[in-house]
Amino acid sequence: MEPTVAITPEILDRLDDELLQYSFLQIHDMAYADGKIVITPEHETGCQEFHMEPDAAEYLASFVGLPLTYIAEIDDPAVISTLWNDGIRKRGQDIDVLKAVVRGKYISGFTMRSFHPLRPSAVVNACREGIAHCEFERQPYVHGKNVEFVLAGPDLYEDFSTTLPATDIHYFSVGVEFNYTGEDYPTMRAYGHRNACGNSMYSPYGVGGKQFRIFTSEPGQVLAKFTECTRQVVEFIRGTLIPKIRATMEAHIPDTAREIAGITKKYGLPEAVEALVFEAYQAEDLGGTVYHMANSFSRAANNDRCPPLFVQKLQRMAGEITVRYEALEMDKENGSELVLGETIDDNRKPI
Repeated sequence: MEPTVAITPEILDRLDDELLQYSFLQIHDMAYADGKIVITPEHETGCQEFHMEPDAAEYLASFVGLPLTYIAEIDDPAVISTLWNDGIRKRGQDIDVLKAVVRGKYISGFTMRSFHPLRPSAVVNACREGIAHCEFERQPYVHGKNVEFVLAGPDLYEDFSTTLPATDIHYFSVGVEFNYTGEDYPTMRAYGHRNACGNSMYSPYGVGGKQFRIFTSEPGQVLAKFTECTRQVVEFIRGTLIPKIRATMEAHIPDTAREIAGITKKYGLPEAVEALVFEAYQAEDLGGTVYHMANSFSRAANNDRCPPLFVQKLQRMAGEITVRYEALEMDKENGSELVLGETIDDNRKPI
């Protein structure tokens, strides 16, 4: 494992500063003119003009019932303005349920009136209450409007040497990602890292998306939810992920190679990535177990030749094979068949 990063005021201030470029404008009235959105803010008499970024235009068009594909085919600016304004007028006073997410002279998106933006530092501090003495597993970062960080605790590890003939220590952590402007679900992940080879896997952990998506609660209640969810992910790691890893170490598959081939084809991995998985399978002797198979996917993700777009997918597949593993069913005609509790896919599960 790489050294963890202390959670310092300087890092938290940097996270906050990166998102101060966005501000929130409560809308009282709105119109469209000359390719711009003209907003009258609440409690103000003057208007402000903004360009719309693509995400904002898509959101507003959906809100007012205007098909953007139809607008794109019109060359006359006057007609475009008329269509936008007709749609806005049809929403009437409903338009004031929106807040504009503003960056300079551009609207980058819209959110609901009831949304309360949370400083990233406040979210980090709320989550760290769920893991005693935790640190960042790696430097947190901001991409677009999203903040992502991973927290590791000193006692979140397990030695599986009592199950395997060799020392095999795994370290675990909790990943958190949230959108500063409320445009997407916050998500959490349970990460597992195999110390012997640096392979990583993860399993998304969802605990009630609507409670986060609506964002109507006051900030203290939402932050308390982050704390609660972090504790639940830690419990999931200790109560589910670790026992599942141990169980997969003891579950032998008569034809592991066939199972791997079936999974890679079922979930559409290209031939080059499938080859990396088989290469990883042949690189270690883990007894043809479910653990051996899951490790093949996480080891392939760790390969320098793995295309970046497939790294997280392979790590997700390794985690899902482990967590969703139920049993081996025997079929008289086709032999054994690996049974997974849920379908493996790469869709995000909301908190």
